[in-house]
Amino acid sequence: MALVAELTVGGALFGPTCSGLPDRRVALEEAYLLGDGRVALFLWFAASDPETVASTLDAAAGVDDWRRLDAGRGRSLFRVTLTPEARAETVYDALVDHDITVVEATETADGSRLKIRVPTREALGVLVGEFGRRSIPSTLHRLYSETEARERRYGLSPKQREALVAAWESGYYRVPRGATLGDIADALEISEQSVSQRLRRGVHSLVGATVAGGSETTRGEDGRPHIKD
Repeated sequence: MALVAELTVGGALFGPTCSGLPDRRVALEEAYLLGDGRVALFLWFAASDPETVASTLDAAAGVDDWRRLDAGRGRSLFRVTLTPEARAETVYDALVDHDITVVEATETADGSRLKIRVPTREALGVLVGEFGRRSIPSTLHRLYSETEARERRYGLSPKQREALVAAWESGYYRVPRGATLGDIADALEISEQSVSQRLRRGVHSLVGATVAGGSETTRGEDGRPHIKD
């Protein structure tokens, strides 16, 4: 079962790319290896104007080339290509070799935050060892299963998730319904009222975390709720 790990790292995640920025907040969008051994990083830069980022990348050792791709809302997206030598200063190879997926990665002047998906605890140990080999301190804050990660992401409790899965598998959400609340209650060995409450609260959390995420609910003069984007 895949695990999700959340760490802080007392050093740079992206090699020499950002070290020259006086005030940096850099988030990784994507990274991939090129055929000639270089690695391309797609990085969002915030808290630094694009011109400062550009001049910093021009002067950074190990940056082979870069291109500004997008900008808006106080941040800019750059494609930054590192030389093979600069790639060796990062933990990119350890991530690829041990099938570790980066979920979130943010680098600041005070350190870095990393959220990763690892296949085993041993793979996580290898990555932590790579940080240690580079004399970069790292601290593991949380380690949990992929199932727990989904529940955290959508704000579901384990019981709500169990009820939603049971309802889905039984055909409760089909048209016409393939099951009743009573059927789900019998399967879970709880009351119909408990099933109803768990489903309503679970659906509320799912909608809030997905299709309605980021919307602001206000009320008009008629007292009815209106959604403001």
